[in-house]
Parts: sequence; C-alpha cells; structure tokens
Amino acid sequence: MRSIRYVVICFLIVFIIGCAKDGIIPSEELPVTEEVLEEMPGPVTEEVLTIVEVDLTSDKVMVPDRIIIKKGTMIRWNNKDKNFNHNLLIYSADIERPKQEDIIVKSGNIAPLNWWDYVFEESGNYIVKDIYSGTMKGEITAEVIADISEAEIIGRINVE
Repeated sequence: MRSIRYVVICFLIVFIIGCAKDGIIPSEELPVTEEVLEEMPGPVTEEVLTIVEVDLTSDKVMVPDRIIIKKGTMIRWNNKDKNFNHNLLIYSADIERPKQEDIIVKSGNIAPLNWWDYVFEESGNYIVKDIYSGTMKGEITAEVIADISEAEIIGRINVE
C-alpha cells in the first residue's frame, strides 16, 4: 500500500516538473517594491459594532446609570447578581405612564451571572426600569407594567 502511494506521488512530482519545463505552467518573476500605499485601496465596507457594558447588581442598580450612545450601539447588560434574575423594561422617556404596547424592549429574565444584548436602532431618550423579579416566571404583562413605580427606574439612555 505504501509503495503504491510512493509511486503515485513520484509520478505527480515528475509530471508537474515536466509541465513547468515545457511551459505549460507559466511563471513570471514579480518585482519587489519598497513602496507603501498611503491610502487603503477601495472603500471599507465592514461595520464596527460598538458594545457598551452595563452591570446589574443585587442592589437593583445599573452601573453606569446614565448612558449616551450613537444609533447602532449594542448595550450588554451583565447580571452581576448571583442570586436573582433581572427583568428590564425599556421605553421612550416621552411616555409618562407606559402601556404594554409602549415598551420597546422586554428583556425577559436575565439569569444570574448571565447577560443580555440589545442594539439601539432609533434615536431618542429612553428609560430603563428593572423589575427585580427574584424568582418571577412568565411574561411581563400589562398588570406588571401598571404596578411599576418611579423607584424602579435604574437608568436613562440617550441615543443620538
């Protein structure tokens, strides 16, 4: 079996060398230059995603609590609380008493020592409230939203 492989490999090498000598595989020497381009050739098409890290603590605090970002920025909420889940509601600051349809983001449960990401696509001022649910399970309903107090505001986000 080894001898067959050896014969095939030798045949391929001899064939490639023969083709190169006969000019079937043309090659040319490229000049080496020391010149460095000062501009990148062509437009850059990759978008760079900016990520802002925010911590949620057992004290029901968002650190930092005021953020100014640009459209397209992703915020990563890190649940640093080792014991409880956190539920975030994010809505426009123009709305005094939000209804369920006004909530632009419902995070669901962010498990302990886990994270949740959201990319802000629209400009505006937003309020972040944390329903420190502990062991709450299920959907964030209209009744839950109606019971939210001003004390549950943990942060504000300005998207430019």
